[in-house]
Amino acid sequence: MKTIRILALSLFTAAAAPASAQDWLAGRDFRTAELLGSPLELQNPNYAVPEWSYGHRSIIASNGLTLYSAGDHTNNYAGPPEVQGWSNAGNLPAVGVNVSASPVVFNFGPGPLAPLFPDEITMHPITGDDVVVRWTAPFAGTFTISSYWEDQDPYGGNGAAGYVVINGAVVASGAWANGSGTGFSDSNRVVSLVPGDTVDFVLDASGDYGYDSTKFNVGIIPEPGACAALLGGAALLALRRRGLARHFFSASHLQAK
Repeated sequence: MKTIRILALSLFTAAAAPASAQDWLAGRDFRTAELLGSPLELQNPNYAVPEWSYGHRSIIASNGLTLYSAGDHTNNYAGPPEVQGWSNAGNLPAVGVNVSASPVVFNFGPGPLAPLFPDEITMHPITGDDVVVRWTAPFAGTFTISSYWEDQDPYGGNGAAGYVVINGAVVASGAWANGSGTGFSDSNRVVSLVPGDTVDFVLDASGDYGYDSTKFNVGIIPEPGACAALLGGAALLALRRRGLARHFFSASHLQAK
């Protein structure tokens, strides 16, 4: 288990520009679709960035996925209109994103939860039904993937667990006890994929789903060979200058111990 601490989220607040084929940031791309408005925001996979889809399933190590339908969409996740996304018929499991320019703080009674920053995702599973954010490879290549889960509600429960699942097989996982600042990160994972391969980011309740609100985000960067065939040398050079692969989970954004 790794203890992670968010030191700053300037990447997420600064990355509000429309997504391109060069990189994927889960929270930014989720927000892009939500701000398009109905009926476009009701489309799953993501209308604006179709590599992303949102759903749930009962088995962690599986390629199956029940996608949220248009009737599962919400513009006031757990109350605040600043958080929008998907819930299972208005209940759990659920996933949403902060579409505003300011942090959102939930308070379900015991006290305030950890802030959900702009372009950051919140997830909540239920016992026996995990929430899943899926990315599907649009072309063949090698990709660098960096993801994190962070406990959002420290007031009770037995913790939760995050999983990275590629084509139905678990490649990374970590569990955490409830408590502010704890969680799991999987940084700089390099994988080779072909079109249609799936990478699932799964949140499991570890039995008791109470107090399992969890913050999440992930960045995916294609390596030069994958980019060059699709984008050409000039676009590739611009991407490398931006340094997204080096800085997405640098010490200035997230510290893992």
